[in-house]
Amino acid sequence: MAGWNWQRMSLKRMSTGRYLYVLFCCQQTLEKTLKALVAKQTDEFPPRTHSLMRLADIISLELTDDHQYLFRELSTYYISTRYTQTIEQLSEKITKKAAHDFLEQTEKAQQWIRSMI
Repeated sequence: MAGWNWQRMSLKRMSTGRYLYVLFCCQQTLEKTLKALVAKQTDEFPPRTHSLMRLADIISLELTDDHQYLFRELSTYYISTRYTQTIEQLSEKITKKAAHDFLEQTEKAQQWIRSMI
């Protein structure tokens, strides 16, 4: 998969304390990986969407409750980072532990999705 290495960016953001952007990068990691799977399974260009749940639905990907929670949360944070008035408030809510947990869950989810590509 070409383009940014979102996982590397996530780790870099963890070391600088920019935890909201860790979640942003996690969302991008899963979005790009899901789009690769969508392209493979449908032989079509993936739709222009940032919704992880929508991408999973397109290919009828059976998600665990944990995957559903992760996909919904990351999509929510991704959308919220698009609006500058909420960035500061959100940044204050994301702890180092929460960012680390999301990063860990993202790595596992990405490995699972990649196993189908």
